[in-house]
Amino acid sequence: MVAGVYHPAGCHPSRPVPMYAYQGTPDSTIPYDGGGKSNLATSSWPGIAGFFDNVIPAQFADFATDYGCRTPPVPVHIGADVVRFDYSRCRDSTTMRFFEINGGGHTWPDSPVAALLRPLGATTTTVNATADGWTFLKTNTLSDTPSHR
Repeated sequence: MVAGVYHPAGCHPSRPVPMYAYQGTPDSTIPYDGGGKSNLATSSWPGIAGFFDNVIPAQFADFATDYGCRTPPVPVHIGADVVRFDYSRCRDSTTMRFFEINGGGHTWPDSPVAALLRPLGATTTTVNATADGWTFLKTNTLSDTPSHR
């Protein structure tokens, strides 16, 4: 997930699902610390305003709790602007990582078109969400789905 995590009330996943999430701390579209203020929260889009009250790291932590992960997560500083939070001892060895991008906006980490997206905020080059995502997908497959039987 990039720029937004939502754990709905009453969500009870039947099994753990591996997750990576990236969130910029000053993101003005999906606010890191909630608070309800977003450049998307307009009167023309009723019902979405409450979504922006959610604190993004807490939403991710709610999934980690569902999966029995050990908390708090272990912070790993992987650059001057990125802290990765690794959750451990999750049920079924499920991978759970949250990337806090300090100073990052509502952008895709290490995007080749970042300069064109300047109005959405700064883009980190410390992590690459595309490369990470491909590695993540290659190592976290759903072998129990009908197409894999």
